[in-house]
Amino acid sequence: MKSITLPLFLALSGLLSACNTHPSLPTPPPNTPPAPMPQAHIVGGYTAVDVNDLEVQNAAQFAVQALGGLLNRVTKAERQVVAGMNYRLQLDLQNGAGYEVVVYVDLQQQKQLISSRPLKTNSRS
Repeated sequence: MKSITLPLFLALSGLLSACNTHPSLPTPPPNTPPAPMPQAHIVGGYTAVDVNDLEVQNAAQFAVQALGGLLNRVTKAERQVVAGMNYRLQLDLQNGAGYEVVVYVDLQQQKQLISSRPLKTNSRS
């Protein structure tokens, strides 16, 4: 009985290990670094958005009106989904001033200027 047990055990363990691999998934060579994870948006974070987007332009016009100036252009725009939407914008005004503003747009499309800070002329992008 002992002489049959060892070969039978070896045969079963070989069969089980062969069944444990998936033929369509190649085994990476040893010492291969893991594949990089795809970059995903951070949940709740800001995401870049086109400066020419209609909602960005509407938020920019609202902010500039609240600041008492005239918009030259939006140089950078980001959006954050909240209970509504936050737009973080970098604006150039026609008088040469630059601002970073955050405009909140609620679910009823009402806008509110949350923050504004002047930009140094050499820090605008």
